[in-house]
Amino acid sequence: MRLLRYLPPSAPVIVFILAFVAGKLSAASLLVNSNVVLNPGSYSYDSVTIEPQGTLQLLGDTTITTIGDFTIRSALTTNIFNDPDTGQTVTNYSILSGSIDLDRNEGLSSGTNGAAGADGQAATTNGQITGASPGAPGHSGSTGEVNPFIATIGGYFQGYQLTIRSGHDLNLDGYISVATYLPGGSGGRGGTGGRGGPGYPGTAPTNADYSYIYEGGRGGDGGQGGFGGNGGYFPGGSHLILDAAHNVTMTSNTVLSTISYCSGGSGGWGGMGGYGGSGGGPTLNGRMGDGGNGGAGGDAGRAGRAGDILIQGQTVTLAGAVYQAGPGGGNGGKGGDGGALYGTGTLGYGGRGGNGGNASNGGEGGRLFIRATSVVTNELTIDQSGGLGGIGGDAGAGGFGLTIHNGNPGVPGANGLDGLNGYIVYLDAVAPSPRLFISRSTNGVVLSWPASAQGFSLQQTPSLSSPGWVSVPQQPESIGTNLSVVISPSASATFYRLTFP
Repeated sequence: MRLLRYLPPSAPVIVFILAFVAGKLSAASLLVNSNVVLNPGSYSYDSVTIEPQGTLQLLGDTTITTIGDFTIRSALTTNIFNDPDTGQTVTNYSILSGSIDLDRNEGLSSGTNGAAGADGQAATTNGQITGASPGAPGHSGSTGEVNPFIATIGGYFQGYQLTIRSGHDLNLDGYISVATYLPGGSGGRGGTGGRGGPGYPGTAPTNADYSYIYEGGRGGDGGQGGFGGNGGYFPGGSHLILDAAHNVTMTSNTVLSTISYCSGGSGGWGGMGGYGGSGGGPTLNGRMGDGGNGGAGGDAGRAGRAGDILIQGQTVTLAGAVYQAGPGGGNGGKGGDGGALYGTGTLGYGGRGGNGGNASNGGEGGRLFIRATSVVTNELTIDQSGGLGGIGGDAGAGGFGLTIHNGNPGVPGANGLDGLNGYIVYLDAVAPSPRLFISRSTNGVVLSWPASAQGFSLQQTPSLSSPGWVSVPQQPESIGTNLSVVISPSASATFYRLTFP
């Protein structure tokens, strides 16, 4: 899983490489005080500030890296008005909060319903002493098609990932939402079974020898209802990574959401069994054809799980609310009703009802991973509940027969289990690997890294195919909390890294 690609405590130092080509570098601070839209991709800024009235809308997988602070602000607003009923002055307070929105919300599509079975043909010839010929049975309905995916995607989908990396502090006082709204489509309904054809009429007796009576032919059986299609599913929600070189601070106004609404699609209903054909007549009615059995309801598609959150920094202060609830399981499709008898004749049997489809389990709640040297919790609300299990499909009713020959009902589908709750994982704290940043200045190009990265040195090479790393001759200068080196730009590419002896 992409979210967990982080070093264990015993891993070697990560090497960060930056390439520079003259004329292609741009870095600036991003101030969001209205609605700003970013396409999927990676972005680097000196700093990012999202004001209370601002919204940073992201359209896909996004990585935002800053040299300095990344800050989301909220503000308390005051609204004063006169109450028309009392005439008194009323003061309302509300919180206006900046936000990041990476929600995925697509319309779903359902499977196509199965086609109905064709009716059986009537008998066309008279039989021998044993009776007239039977009608042809009806054809079974076809199975409903399955469409497990969103109409605009049509494939396996895991969700988005938002990564925010701050070279200094990450200050959260607003909303970050990467909720996912991708329920699976419902399975198509099974086709209805075709009606059985009527039997050929018998002939009247011509003498007293009743062994020569041509009784009516047996009606054809109804066709079986088609099976309902299975519901579709999506595997999971979107992930959020918050990674600061120094501190991550959440206030009571902070809301982090990786809720998944990826519920399993409902199974399609089973098709109804076809009617049994009429017995031959009218002189002596032949036996009626049996009703067709109902088709089974489709099973629900499984629910996806909520997205995970990773928070990493030196000191992490947790407050506000974290929502990582899992989606509910899909419901099983109803079994098709058994076919009833049709017309006249001697005893026939009603068709058996179809079995209900099985429901799916609820989706798992998300997990919160925290890696820090110090964690402070202050009025934190967490919802990592698993989704509710779906409800099994109802059994189809038995078809109507004569007297005791009604068809039996099917078996109800099984209910799904509730999804497992998410949980918090405290990872082993490791000293954060320093990040190398690049920016433009009036004197050239500035390479900088945290001054706390004692013992690291800056190296360069003109090629990565056959690198020859050498130390940069310039000595770093201390500027604020960073060490910096000014490089004169050149027309060719140069690659830089931080290395530890």
